[in-house]
Amino acid sequence: VGAIIGCGLTHFTRRNGKRDAGAARRFKILVSEAAFLVWRIRNERVIVNEGNHDKYPTVGEIRKRWKATISRRIRLDTQLLNRRRFGTRAVNLGLFRGTWEPLLHPGSDPPPGNWWASAGFLDGIWQRRPGER
Repeated sequence: VGAIIGCGLTHFTRRNGKRDAGAARRFKILVSEAAFLVWRIRNERVIVNEGNHDKYPTVGEIRKRWKATISRRIRLDTQLLNRRRFGTRAVNLGLFRGTWEPLLHPGSDPPPGNWWASAGFLDGIWQRRPGER
């Protein structure tokens, strides 16, 4: 519970000792979105479905909702890059890349150019597990 409440206060450092703002932001986003999703699923189970065990979400349904939540958040961040629209409140491109590139392109060089500006940049990032539709 402490990690969830304090997720916004965490600091990550690189091997060279410098602060990694992208990792800290990624941690904050992933932990807070996960906690909110758990809370929503719990409320649906208890309030909407009145605790009916037959209506509990399956692991596949929960995984699908998690993927949709994170995809929606990444799309929101791409929109927040717009300096014309958001001015000084726009997300810094370096922070955006530091937040999402390690997650979307782990262990590899990021794609060249503005990969986030293409329409289907999230297509295919979620690997299907055996038995998933």
